[in-house]
Amino acid sequence: MPTAISRPFEETPIQHLADDHAINEGRKRLRKSKGAAEESIEEQEEATKATTHRAADDWREIPLEALERKELREALRTAVAELPGIYRQVLP
Repeated sequence: MPTAISRPFEETPIQHLADDHAINEGRKRLRKSKGAAEESIEEQEEATKATTHRAADDWREIPLEALERKELREALRTAVAELPGIYRQVLP
C-alpha cells in the first residue's frame, strides 16, 4: 500500500530508506497486534487454567511467613492490651 506523502524538500536516498523502514516497522506492529487479538477464547481459557492449576498446586504453608504472622498477631494483642479500656472496645 504505497502512500504518497508530499514533502516541501527533496529527500535523500538515506532519508527515503529510513522513512520506508519506519513505515514497514509500523505495519509489522499492527499485524502482530491484530494477530494477538485473533487468539481464540479456548486458547485463552486453556492458558488461564494452566497458570491457575500451577498456582493452586502448592498450598503448603511457608514457615517464615507463618512465623511472621504469629509474631505480628502477638505484637497486636500486646499493643491492644496496653490501650485504655475505652480504646479497646470495638462496639459500645
